[in-house]
Amino acid sequence: MSPLSFEAYLNQAPYAFFRWQNTENWPVIYASEAADRLLGYAVSDWTTGKVQYADIVHPEDKQLVIDELTEAAEKGLESIVHAPYRLKTQDDRWIWIKDYTQIIRDDQGRVIEYYGFLEDLTDFLAYKAQAKATQQINDQMNNALDQSNLISRSDQYGNITYVNNNLLNLTGYSRDELIGQPHNILRHPDTPTNVFKEMWQTIQSNRVWKGTLKNRKKNGEPYYVEMTLVPLVDDQGRFIEYLAIRHEVTGLITKQMDLETAVKTSRLLNIPNRVALLEAIETLEHPQLALFDLDNFKQVNEYFGHQFGDQMLISTLLHLFLYKPLDTRVYHLGSDQLVLTSEEPDAQRFEQQMIQLRNRLSNHKITVQSQDIYINQTLALSFEPKENLLNSLEVAMRHAKNTHQDFLVYSSAIDTYQQRADNLMWSEKLNQALLEDRITTFFQPILNLRSGRIEKHEALVRMIEPDDKVISPFFFLEVSQQTKKYPILSKRVVAKAFQAFKRSEQAFSINISATDMTNPDYVDYLLKHVEQFSHPERITLEILESEEITDFVKVEKFIDQLRGLGCKIAIDDFGAGYANFENLLKLHADFIKIDGSLIKQLAENQDAYDIVESIVSFAKKKDIQTIAEFVSSADILDAVKRLDIDFAQGYFIGEPAKTPVTLDKVPSTPNRT
Repeated sequence: MSPLSFEAYLNQAPYAFFRWQNTENWPVIYASEAADRLLGYAVSDWTTGKVQYADIVHPEDKQLVIDELTEAAEKGLESIVHAPYRLKTQDDRWIWIKDYTQIIRDDQGRVIEYYGFLEDLTDFLAYKAQAKATQQINDQMNNALDQSNLISRSDQYGNITYVNNNLLNLTGYSRDELIGQPHNILRHPDTPTNVFKEMWQTIQSNRVWKGTLKNRKKNGEPYYVEMTLVPLVDDQGRFIEYLAIRHEVTGLITKQMDLETAVKTSRLLNIPNRVALLEAIETLEHPQLALFDLDNFKQVNEYFGHQFGDQMLISTLLHLFLYKPLDTRVYHLGSDQLVLTSEEPDAQRFEQQMIQLRNRLSNHKITVQSQDIYINQTLALSFEPKENLLNSLEVAMRHAKNTHQDFLVYSSAIDTYQQRADNLMWSEKLNQALLEDRITTFFQPILNLRSGRIEKHEALVRMIEPDDKVISPFFFLEVSQQTKKYPILSKRVVAKAFQAFKRSEQAFSINISATDMTNPDYVDYLLKHVEQFSHPERITLEILESEEITDFVKVEKFIDQLRGLGCKIAIDDFGAGYANFENLLKLHADFIKIDGSLIKQLAENQDAYDIVESIVSFAKKKDIQTIAEFVSSADILDAVKRLDIDFAQGYFIGEPAKTPVTLDKVPSTPNRT
């Protein structure tokens, strides 16, 4: 091969080739064209001595290069690969290079020249440093994840390949007992099969599955986790493994279950209450109801005292259990009223059974505090469809009481005429009030129990009569729904409330129903007002908890829009409805407003106190603030403070008024009762 062809070969090589003399500053005898591409210096700069190689070696790296060459010469090596070092380019940049050096000696074995191939490592080392930093971050994140969660990994068949110590400590299994086992070793038999079917379908589609699961420890003890199951794939989308990240929520779920039980149970009689009855009606296929009301119970309480009345009610319940048909279930509707449910296909047979039961109870003497008494009951029955079953039963009982009948089966004739007359009257009043702009908002102050300041108000709809009498929505709200005026009322509240707080620094809340949230026209109207309001973070939307939300997709979308604008969400009348905690958690509420029927009993009813205490505990675990409604006395306010509730609202704090309260603090001695 001729020298010319060899030089051409060197110039075409991807590496820069250098030939140096082994003298001071390592003068360059030859440099390939690739040296120009690598460092930017012309070949003539090297060969004329304009640029000395030693002068472009980084000062921090030069001694390392000298030491490596010296050591190689002393050991008689023919070649070395230098540790990466830096060279200065013609445009004043420093680049990292890898230098493969061949050592040339004379006949005496003295080093006279060096040949070297130089490779640019700058991008590689930068990538390597970045990869190392990224790996360090990932390692720290994985360690943090591992320390604070229950972690496991599994193969494509669901067999466990890794478990962390936290999961072992919780379940009581050893690592050897879990590795290689299917994940269903942790499954609790109470968890429905369809949950796991849906989970498996989700992750096999390379989608993340999230949910709450009931699992089982090695000793059979149950525990609950919130789990995120992630399919891990490579950059080609090919499956690697499944990663399960769990967070134990046993304490929260247990508290939630206790609270649901408390909300659905009569604490006095320890039987299901009205809330449980409403759920039962929905689950039964053809429910029938019988209502027993103890006559003159109010007078008994007033004359003998509440303890006597409670014992009388308990004794009545015991006899009811003794004589009732086996296929019926008993509920405490409230006060002195007990309800029996049945799916007896023969309505006439059920009616006869209930009449016989009433007669036996009325003819049976009971003894309370050494007093022998006979208790008469009024009996009402309803065979109406589910949607009107309980309401019709209560209508029948009221009519039976008002007409002094011992027994009555509901029929539409007993309430149609009066109801029609009332509806017509209030419909006309409502129409006229809307036309004359006499539908307005009053504002009730809400006290921050931490700061002692009035920081927000609730906007409440009111009708103003021509004589300035203020009418509660109790009289016209249902009529507005029946006459399709409800959307107009809702919009009127929005407009009035936003106008009232346009220049105020205080926060305010407005009530919103499931109907409102699924009405596109109202949603657009409200969002428009929120977008134009200067401080949307001061707005709270109060959702009525006792109203069942049927279209959660629309509701969640609506709430997400409001949250995106800065608004807050409150659950109103919490404890009054059937307390669907799953749906409640989906709403991600900022506030829970505890129902007034519980708050007004705090000072005198331990059952109510216990239920509210459970609600507050649940809220704190979920980082939700609490508001007590119906705070009507100093005693109730004291109980609210003892329970560590965040806000208080009620007549003792302030009555609803035409304008928001301007005082920063509540008077120290309110004159309200």
